[in-house]
Amino acid sequence: MKKELHALAIAALLFNVISAGCETKENETPAPTKPDDHMLLKATPAGPLVLDENNGNKVALTFTWAPAANRGEGMSITYRFQLSLQGSPAVWEPGDAAVVQGRRIGFTHDELSALITDTLGATPGQPVILEATVTAEVIAAIPMLPETSSVSIEITPYGEKKNINGVLMTKVGANEHLFSVDLTITQNHALTVGGMDISDWWIDPDFFTKTGDRTLSFLPITGKYRILADVERKYFKVQVMSGDALASLQEDGSGAVWAIGNVGNPTIANLVDWNPSEAVCLAPIGNGRYKLSGVGGQRFRTGELGIKFQPRHDAWDAIERPDTGNETTPKYGAINNNFILIDDGDNVHLKNGWTLLSGGTYTFIIDVSGGYRNIQINIMENGAPPADPATRNVIIYISTADRSMTFRRTGVNFNTAPGSSPVITLHPEETYQEMDGFGAALTWASCYNLLRMDAASRAAFLKETFDPVEGVGFSYVRVSIGASDFSSHNYTCCDQQGIENFALPPEDIDVVIPILKEVLTFNPNLKIMGSPWTCPRWMKVMTKRGSLSWNQYWYGYLKPSYYHDYATYFVKWIQAFEAQGVPIYSITPQNEPLNPGNSTSLRMDWDEQRDFIKALGPKLREAGLNTKIYVFDHNYNYDDMSDQQDYPIKIYDDPEAAQYVAGAAYHNYGGSPDELDDIHNQRPDKGLVFTEASIGEWSDGRSLVSNNNFANGVEEGIMLANKWCKGVIVWNLMLDMNKGPYNTDGEGCRTCYGTVDISDDYQTVTRNCHYYEVGHLAQVVKPGAYRIKSDGYNELPYAAFVNADGSYALVVVNKTGGHKSFTVNDGTRSFSYTLPHNAAASIRWK
Repeated sequence: MKKELHALAIAALLFNVISAGCETKENETPAPTKPDDHMLLKATPAGPLVLDENNGNKVALTFTWAPAANRGEGMSITYRFQLSLQGSPAVWEPGDAAVVQGRRIGFTHDELSALITDTLGATPGQPVILEATVTAEVIAAIPMLPETSSVSIEITPYGEKKNINGVLMTKVGANEHLFSVDLTITQNHALTVGGMDISDWWIDPDFFTKTGDRTLSFLPITGKYRILADVERKYFKVQVMSGDALASLQEDGSGAVWAIGNVGNPTIANLVDWNPSEAVCLAPIGNGRYKLSGVGGQRFRTGELGIKFQPRHDAWDAIERPDTGNETTPKYGAINNNFILIDDGDNVHLKNGWTLLSGGTYTFIIDVSGGYRNIQINIMENGAPPADPATRNVIIYISTADRSMTFRRTGVNFNTAPGSSPVITLHPEETYQEMDGFGAALTWASCYNLLRMDAASRAAFLKETFDPVEGVGFSYVRVSIGASDFSSHNYTCCDQQGIENFALPPEDIDVVIPILKEVLTFNPNLKIMGSPWTCPRWMKVMTKRGSLSWNQYWYGYLKPSYYHDYATYFVKWIQAFEAQGVPIYSITPQNEPLNPGNSTSLRMDWDEQRDFIKALGPKLREAGLNTKIYVFDHNYNYDDMSDQQDYPIKIYDDPEAAQYVAGAAYHNYGGSPDELDDIHNQRPDKGLVFTEASIGEWSDGRSLVSNNNFANGVEEGIMLANKWCKGVIVWNLMLDMNKGPYNTDGEGCRTCYGTVDISDDYQTVTRNCHYYEVGHLAQVVKPGAYRIKSDGYNELPYAAFVNADGSYALVVVNKTGGHKSFTVNDGTRSFSYTLPHNAAASIRWK
């Protein structure tokens, strides 16, 4: 059995013992030894022998022999060791070493290290054979023993201790992964790394260039430095020293400059944050000038900079001009670009509308050559002044689960050379469904909450959410025809018997329609879907196709004799909304037709809906309405009702009904979304729309990180588009902090959260995962776009589209454990991007 090396350890791994011995009975004279008798020799410890590489522990194998301990008295035992490389004729043999009665021989750590690595020329991981030959000579009157016994042990050489230029590194406290050494280093001096394989380490370009497998050239000015090797994160951290202490910035500009904030060490996966003890030491490059470099999206966040430059590593002081008492006087000195600004806390930020280029190399030069309080900051992008993000070829909107970025705009340029990262290939010649849009439900509760906001705050939110150019661009909403479980109470548009009594209720006129009108000012092409939770009560019967009246808002069936009146009800509702300036793009005949237990509800089996559509379709046409009809509007699993499986297909199978139907709508409260593929494959000529999903207490829905809500939400939106949905609409756009208001007349959801939630003072909006799910699609995929084939990289979920204006769109989310770099190729051009963990990107280019 072979064991691997642990630190600088030797493992005693495999041993076979061949010897001879005898047994005796008590009070009997021992009998002479026979060749087939045996004496047991065993190595101790039998398991791995782990050494502390920083002390002089013995590397020793101790052998004991049997059957009786007193048999060893007066015996001289000679141990002979041989070391050889496996499969090599090279042998090292130290000669005989006699140990009387002690039965022990050993080498120090350094001795055996030298034997294995120097004398034999072994490399770490190369097997070495240790042969131990034992010769016993009888001195006292004891039975004869065989002349030789041997034990063979396969070991793995451990390599050298961690060192820089031969100077040993020591552990930092109890940290098993961090080692340090203090050295005086000359600029451009070569450093040789020992005891560490740095082939895949991150090499800080401010401090080193790599000149060989184990050699680095040191770039900063000559001085004393502390080099820390982080063997877990695989990089060297370098700090400027003053004597035996970490250096600070001096009045004349010499010493050290430190950075904290949104800078990664070495990447943003290991964010320094606002912790001075983790501060990054800038490389001194001479004459009071200090350098900090990194890649956008790797060491620096692309959308939010947030860095404080400090004179010391252990304090929150910022390098600044003296306080003049005049707040209009910049605390910092000259900033040699229009890229960054300084806030009241002396933190360096990006100016509004500016971002770092993902994959771009950024260099900060901190210049205090004029003295401690005369700081100048310059930043370069790929060796030149930063370019306005608006001029970049590819526009990217990025959001992160920690909410540090929400649709933050950045960008990249097309590659001038082939990208080296995994490739997502677009195939624009292979198109799939045309997209209608993405959005959320404007329930009565959502509209009520929006109206409670002050006009300016509401307008700002609606612009951000619905404006297709300056906002996220939600483009498809769903409203209830009559009450839903998120209305103030139960009602329909014709509660008094007789279709001639149809009228829009105050809830629509005073609450829902005003919000829809305001939304239409930001997105005039908004699509609106209407769905009833119930027909008027007077149209209901207790049993399917029965005659016994059921005058309730919940449960019941639509009486067949009222099919035409109910069809007229839809026509009147559409016309009433359009008379208010609110066009209706689509309808479903019934929300959740297999769920009769909702606050307001109606049971409508597939055969009933089929027959009702035969009345509804002609009524719409007679009225000159082009409103699309989507059937079903319920769960993937048809609530596990065997006779309702393939609900839409059964309706499509009737040509008379099918001619009026645009497709089917689905919710995700039961079953698998694979049902969408099945329905599409059966009837590819009919469309699919996803019309409802909710989040709530059960999923800790206000947290983007809990249950991986953020990444899972965006992934669901991508998945729905890839499974043929023309549109994706989630549930309530806005609820309050009490998860309402909701309908108290029935059993509607009391634990739901909104796509966004509004604070108790109706001022602060919290965006939940559904906002990102539909928003990242709406941001770059515009109505009229076609989904296209995309493939080639399977570690990230993504979907690709081509818009009506010829631009491409790609939506991608990273739910893996680290940053993911990829290259996108549209057939003629390519670009590369690095997406942080738990982040989503909407990408558009033309």
